[in-house]
Amino acid sequence: MTRSAVSLYMIATCSLVVVAPGRFVAGLLLAMELMFLLVFASLFRKFLKILKLGMLFIPSLLLFIVFATMFFRQILLLWMPELAMQLGFVIYLPAISPFSTVFLFDEKDLSIKDEIQAVIKPALIASCYTIVFSFIRDVLGYGTITFPGVSRMNEIVLFSSQNITSFTFLATIPGALVMSSLFLALYLAIERKVKILKEAGVEV
Repeated sequence: MTRSAVSLYMIATCSLVVVAPGRFVAGLLLAMELMFLLVFASLFRKFLKILKLGMLFIPSLLLFIVFATMFFRQILLLWMPELAMQLGFVIYLPAISPFSTVFLFDEKDLSIKDEIQAVIKPALIASCYTIVFSFIRDVLGYGTITFPGVSRMNEIVLFSSQNITSFTFLATIPGALVMSSLFLALYLAIERKVKILKEAGVEV
């Protein structure tokens, strides 16, 4: 997996978390969805290559991605209907993000083990970023930590509303956009530094 591909997926992930609800539980479930789609779509991609469907390969893979997304949403509706409604269209964004074209439509024919290993790294990076980003927004923006419960969202209150007024901006979409831009700029700066060190022959 090329470094530029991982960077493209990080940019897409930054866009995803901006429009998502600023709750830790939302980020946790979106991270689960990212992993779910990447792993199972990669396995299905390998299955399609074995079948050698030719021109039907891409339509079949796209249909599977849509089906997998809807299946995940149905599970979420049964588990936490309130959160499923709050997520709304956000739950469909991973299905139309660049991971579909960058990772799944790669024509390299790899073994199942290599298929999974190829997507695990970017999936883990994106998932960890989504979880950390949502955790910061939840704690600083709402003064709480939310986590999945049975049919509802559980909440631990850390600060009273009077103590978080200066950070509530982070709970909004503009606040998330500013924070996401800063994180993305930091990530790209680190990536650029690593590239320079590698070109200089330094092991990173």
